[in-house]
Amino acid sequence: MRMIGAGTIGRSLFVSLGLSCAAMAATSPPISAFARLAQVDQVRVSPTGDYLVFISQSQGRRVAMTLNLKIAGSTPHPVITTDKEGNFDLRWCRWAKDTRLLCSLIAPIEEGRSVIRMTKLVAVNADGSGMKVLLQNSPLLAGSAIQDSVVDFLSDTPDTVLIEAPDSDAMGHMQFGGPAVWELNIYSGQLKKREAPHASILSYYSDGKGHLRLGVGRADVTSTVYFARRSGETEWRQLAKVKPFSPVEALIPIAVIPETNHAYASGPNGDRRGLWLIDLEDMEAPRLLFEHPIADVDEIITDDQGALLAVTYDLDRPFISYVDESLSAVMEAVRKQLPDTFNVAVSRSRDKKKLVVRASSDREAGAFYLLDTTTGAFQRIGRRYPELDVAQLARMRSIEFAAADGTKIPGYLTTPIGVREEKLPLIVFPHGGPIARDRWAFDFLRLFLASRGYAVLQMEFRGSGGYGFNWQIAAHQDWGGLTYSDIVDGARWAISQGIADSNRMCIVGWSFGGYAALTGAVRNPDLFKCSASIAGLSDLSQLVKSYPGGSVAWEQIGTDPVKLKANSPARHAEDVKMPVLMLHGTLDAQAPYRQSEEMADALKKAGKHYKFVTIKDADHNLWRESERTMLLTELEQFLQTNLGPGVVAAAN
Repeated sequence: MRMIGAGTIGRSLFVSLGLSCAAMAATSPPISAFARLAQVDQVRVSPTGDYLVFISQSQGRRVAMTLNLKIAGSTPHPVITTDKEGNFDLRWCRWAKDTRLLCSLIAPIEEGRSVIRMTKLVAVNADGSGMKVLLQNSPLLAGSAIQDSVVDFLSDTPDTVLIEAPDSDAMGHMQFGGPAVWELNIYSGQLKKREAPHASILSYYSDGKGHLRLGVGRADVTSTVYFARRSGETEWRQLAKVKPFSPVEALIPIAVIPETNHAYASGPNGDRRGLWLIDLEDMEAPRLLFEHPIADVDEIITDDQGALLAVTYDLDRPFISYVDESLSAVMEAVRKQLPDTFNVAVSRSRDKKKLVVRASSDREAGAFYLLDTTTGAFQRIGRRYPELDVAQLARMRSIEFAAADGTKIPGYLTTPIGVREEKLPLIVFPHGGPIARDRWAFDFLRLFLASRGYAVLQMEFRGSGGYGFNWQIAAHQDWGGLTYSDIVDGARWAISQGIADSNRMCIVGWSFGGYAALTGAVRNPDLFKCSASIAGLSDLSQLVKSYPGGSVAWEQIGTDPVKLKANSPARHAEDVKMPVLMLHGTLDAQAPYRQSEEMADALKKAGKHYKFVTIKDADHNLWRESERTMLLTELEQFLQTNLGPGVVAAAN
């Protein structure tokens, strides 16, 4: 396919967003360049191909912008801005109709001693007119906190999308059980019940034309069950050929295949997670369509109509396998234009003639392009972090080390640009989860640390996701055991290889990684000189109590009181022999703020050296620019104080 060179969509786009295409001076980028909100993100083309929508930022607030592609030289137009107080964050925007958008906003809300997430839907036309907050005051939903669970965006019903939400009785009291499905008019906000709650169905899947075909629920707390109905049927049938799964092993539906009696799902095949085909007529057991021999299938990419496009998986780098042959050919042409990035088609018009491509790498957070397959025009829309020059950012490389028992642990090492990998100050940086994984991808915190002259070591310790079910459960209910020992073995490997200066190592982590950092502060003063926990956990006993009995969390963390106490850093603050930094948002719905508060109280009582930074009204991800600025400023000062300055390349 002939492609015109990768220009930009009109110079006016970049002028209006305040972007600069000038090269940066050869100095470390400022904190503001790493802490900023994305300038261009979540780009989607409208069904007709006439408009783009993307999320940008203005004065520290996220803004939904649209661009009219029909008018040459048009500039982006703001259509929705988050409130001035910043309580609600703009989460996503999707095309509900050819010229009508639905956008989700989310905010953490205190409810007693807990924090919950509250969402709301806002509809607006592509030109910014007709904005309306939907559902907010609907008596039918009885004040439901979650109002953005859309089942079907582009159903055949005019002016309507389908949403899941709780039902209420005539008195406005919430009904127990699963959600109802409602027809929501995206102009008036009027609701009409399409599907009454089913006792065993917790989530629904549509065929993209407004017909509910698949339901997933729980028979009890230990098994996931599946329900289906043929096109035109009204009764749900439990699928006998799809055996009940534990919540951890369950098949996760992706999309019902339009005009068929099948659906795509992801789920385990023995040790690896793959792509499956579910028979909604219950004539055949689920059939495996794709798996990789080493890695789990990561993302299953479909278009808005449910057509399967590709699957992705991660080895040392991300890879993609295309099902759609025509798209595969198009993306091969894109690869030749952008050979150094991982390129994915993230949106396409209904006629498949216009594609939005996201290009990313270990140094590129995301550059977005618009491809017109008719003309071959390939134009850049913008970058998420425009002030960061990739040439000034450190590369990450894959590594492998042997754990104490001989098991090979994969990981990544990032070292500052232009310096030898010898006796470097090292940040041991375990990921969150723990059922998550590190990737060959942009990470603002990793790159910031490397820009300040510190090497960064990441490891896929046992308990991580992405490497198969056996790897994931190898550290089952053993956060402070095998999982933590793999982290320590990685740090010792870096010393043995001469990469790390044994006198200048700090353990830093976010969420579960913060738990690991606090555990390091308690157990390994011989190894680490300091510890920094961001939104971390400190008391597993209290954490388990915050979840309902028999939940998945109980299964993953365990309930043995002796073991939980032994693996809770807050219960052993007297053993801490290094400086500790903790940062935590007060409205964290994932890792409760009181987890860091309790650790701070224990350290204070034990007379230890620590600093606890409370970030008021911040959630788990610290998404605001001001919050990330505070994080990076505090962390940089902490590391300079306790490890000394980082290593920088000598000037030429």
